Amino acid sequence: MPRSRIALWAVVSAFPLIGFADQDAAINSYLKPIISSIANDSNLGGWTWETNGNGGYLLRMEMDVNGDGQKEIFLTTSLTAVKRSAKWTVFDVDTSGTMRAYARSIELPADSVWPSSDQTSPSLIYVAAPSREREQASETATFPVYRFTFAFPDIEKSLSYATEEDVASLRPTDQERLPKLHAVLLTDYLTGTNAVWADVEEWKMGANDIFFRPEDHDRTSTNTAFTPEVALKAINQRMQTYTRQAGGAQSTPPVPAMPSPAAMEESTPQPTTSPTAVRAETESSSDFPIVPVAIAVVVIAGIVLYLLRRRST
Repeated sequence: MPRSRIALWAVVSAFPLIGFADQDAAINSYLKPIISSIANDSNLGGWTWETNGNGGYLLRMEMDVNGDGQKEIFLTTSLTAVKRSAKWTVFDVDTSGTMRAYARSIELPADSVWPSSDQTSPSLIYVAAPSREREQASETATFPVYRFTFAFPDIEKSLSYATEEDVASLRPTDQERLPKLHAVLLTDYLTGTNAVWADVEEWKMGANDIFFRPEDHDRTSTNTAFTPEVALKAINQRMQTYTRQAGGAQSTPPVPAMPSPAAMEESTPQPTTSPTAVRAETESSSDFPIVPVAIAVVVIAGIVLYLLRRRST
């Protein structure tokens, strides 16, 4: 098989292993490029980190938005949030709890968002504030309704407008279907032994439009030892631990690349022989007919010599 085909086969075969990981490994992979970017930004990186309470929060919501009965996980960090809006990475979750990220992230707040009440058409709905222009052009307020539909790995977004009454009908009546916002301090998640995701009951906004939980404020503002470099080191250690655990738990060896036909012929097993048989084969192979060959050579040489002498006369 050509090397290019072998490489392609290897990539395709490895894709499920790359896409699926346990939740801790998936979250570490999500965090690493964000924190690396902050650590490498000598201008704004330190300011972003400090104003977010030295690392800020990991935030998550869980809701079933594709109708498969499993709640998708929406993950973000306050390091990338702007006021009430955040860029959420969405993870599909299977029955064992492993996660794989959708191909794109979506930007929306943690409030005014819920799964569609119409379960025959699963989607995520975000209702934005009505625009002034549309309010002035109409006697009734109309709200922008953004609808996100999920078919892994794609997320599609559409926009429509609805009255206040229509918006109310879009909201699920089952409170259990409404998302709850959970938060954990990044320093606790990466360096603590028993990090707990807490329900967010109250947000307060700081001077730099950064939200925080009042009970965390004093501790995070003085936690200057937790730097981006410390966070990256913790992430790398956690990822290495996961890799070792995954390697140790592997029950089947990796599938080797298919050899070429020539290589298969070369690697065809030969019948097993004993040392005695090998010696016998070696000795029999040395019984070359030396005498007849020597006579033939002498005769040919004599004929050639005779012809040469005759030609010279």
